[in-house]
Amino acid sequence: MNQYSVLMAVYINDEPEYFRAAVESMLNQTLRPSQIVIVCDGELKDTHNSIISHFEKDNEGLFTIVRIKENFGVWNALNKGLKFCKNELIARMDSDDISVRKRCEIQMLKFQQNPALDYIGSYAKEFVCSTENVASVRKVPLTNHEIKRYAKRRNPFNNPTVMYKKSKVIACGGYRKMKRCEDYDLAVRLIMRGAVCENIPESLLYYRLTDDTFQRRKNWNNTKGFIYVRFLNWRRGFSSFWDFLLLSLLQVILCFMPTCATKWFYQKILRKQG
Repeated sequence: MNQYSVLMAVYINDEPEYFRAAVESMLNQTLRPSQIVIVCDGELKDTHNSIISHFEKDNEGLFTIVRIKENFGVWNALNKGLKFCKNELIARMDSDDISVRKRCEIQMLKFQQNPALDYIGSYAKEFVCSTENVASVRKVPLTNHEIKRYAKRRNPFNNPTVMYKKSKVIACGGYRKMKRCEDYDLAVRLIMRGAVCENIPESLLYYRLTDDTFQRRKNWNNTKGFIYVRFLNWRRGFSSFWDFLLLSLLQVILCFMPTCATKWFYQKILRKQG
């Protein structure tokens, strides 16, 4: 098991140059992917299409481009792309983040060392403008036991860092129709089905912070998404009603806090400073 696919989705509002940098970070992996699946979620800008064409031309046979006529959400794009992934191991990647060069080599080695492993992620560094300007580190629980306990209240993975077994994700139904938190929902369903999970205590990805990052985190649609997935966790018996109530209340408070206060809470309370 020495080959893997990369799964990404891009849509019209994604910044083209961020998208280009994200793809390049996967092309520059020390252990190069054998396939990169890019799902075009609805109509794209000409700049996006030009970037995709350039990558296809320079890397013959590496890219699988999946085009969807309408944008129905990330969950739909990822499910479509999942079907086109040729390898059992799939590395998720977002269209505006940057993977470190040894990310996939390190993760593939973990799967080789532990064949029972199903789902693996890592720490991530949050950066502003340049990867040299790290604002904070997104730490996550490491062991399978810690991940299961942590998941009762928060997502135990940095979504763009994960690599997983395709068969396990398909077996539990893939990504469900959700406005937000489709990765969190997937992780909980995998855990409930006995998946073996792990996080690497090393930052294998740079997570981009922009001017509107914290504004997006506190908008009402995002808030409803977080509340809904925690409601599902409670209804399916994964977490307690207290877990649901406490975190939902906190999410509502964050939604109505000034953006500067939300930014302070995320970076000073929920993150380790860079």
